[in-house]
Amino acid sequence: MLNKGDPFYEAMLVEDARLHLATVMAGQDSEPFFMTMLKIIEADVHHGYTTMRGKEIKLKGIKDFVHSVYYGLGIKDLGEFIVAVTKSALKEKSKNRYAYKFVDWLRSEDHTFCFPESFFEYRRLIRDIARNRRKKKFNKIIDYRTAKFLYQMQPDLLVDIGPGRKYKNVQECYYALGYSEKKEALKPIKVFRNPTTLQVEEVGRLLFERFGPGKSRILALKLLEQCADARAAGARDSSAALDVYATEPEWA
Repeated sequence: MLNKGDPFYEAMLVEDARLHLATVMAGQDSEPFFMTMLKIIEADVHHGYTTMRGKEIKLKGIKDFVHSVYYGLGIKDLGEFIVAVTKSALKEKSKNRYAYKFVDWLRSEDHTFCFPESFFEYRRLIRDIARNRRKKKFNKIIDYRTAKFLYQMQPDLLVDIGPGRKYKNVQECYYALGYSEKKEALKPIKVFRNPTTLQVEEVGRLLFERFGPGKSRILALKLLEQCADARAAGARDSSAALDVYATEPEWA
């Protein structure tokens, strides 16, 4: 823990931030970096401080501090820094949300730090999901994962998701884009407890009409696999019993 009363407190903050910078540039979560950057902002270090050698230096602001090789973070490519900070912030595990607070401050302080709007829309969606008390925990987890998937695949569409927008929630957007289909409760197929061969054939016809050729072929292969497994396990084949009732008597 750094002591604010130390004459080199501000310089040590800079050293601490530089120490953890590599983790952020790799797009990984780094609570120490963002926490330190907030302390640097609080102490106004980005406008000047005393170095460890006692030298008084002046800086023009946060952009100057970020770029300064000797007295700041030494970032050459600002765009690369923004991308890395965005990735790192999304992986933040701290409940204090130091990364989000730092990004919000940068955005308001200097418009040069142009973070993607989709990043803020993603945060909005996550916040809305978390605040929805009517939704069960498991369904929230599904929504979190869906929001993350959409952010990675279609970030520009996040602005269209939410109450009063094109898509009322992330699931509606997900299905509308064709990434999956909603499960549908189909009308049950009635079958006898001990069906005859003809009755089994009728069930097969109904399943074929419902699934189509491709899925029906998959179903047939899966059934054959299960029959083979059952035979290998020594299960008795009851097909002979079915053949006895394969046709109905003429007088029926």
